[in-house]
Amino acid sequence: MTPLKLFAVMMLVAATGSSMLARQAQTAPAAPAPPAGSTAAGPRFYPDDPIRVEPTPLPVPDVKARALSEMLEQIKNSLRKTGERHPANGVIPARAINTLGEVMDGEWYVNRHGTRRLTIEELQRGPGNANPPATGAFQVLVVKTFGLNPGMLIADTKNQLYLLRFDPYGYEGLATGVA
Repeated sequence: MTPLKLFAVMMLVAATGSSMLARQAQTAPAAPAPPAGSTAAGPRFYPDDPIRVEPTPLPVPDVKARALSEMLEQIKNSLRKTGERHPANGVIPARAINTLGEVMDGEWYVNRHGTRRLTIEELQRGPGNANPPATGAFQVLVVKTFGLNPGMLIADTKNQLYLLRFDPYGYEGLATGVA
């Protein structure tokens, strides 16, 4: 293949995303018609709505390796902006939300106070398990004064370790002011 033809093929792949994806889109079967009483995108609400907890991910038994051309990937990622961009007429819609637009409980988020009122003891304990820091003096083990974020490693009287990170110098309230 001549260099000019190779460049044209690479440009086509970069513009379409992948020649394999383009072939799959051309040969994909047509989607079945939506059932009666629903829109083309599906029903707005389902019998189990609103879902409060993220569904458990399904296992993927046989993941197959796919040969990638390093040169093609380099050229493709050099000629276009990678990542997700907001469209000109709006914003990217949130993902991992239920039909009411609420964030579901999952590995990274638990809506503790929004679903039921917490007791004073639960609010004082904070997030996590039933092992709050022991009362008494903390022992400072390491102090980090260099870098952007100062901090320290401390231990309580039960020798549980805690990492305290502070706002960068000159930007007090930057991260801690959010909560």
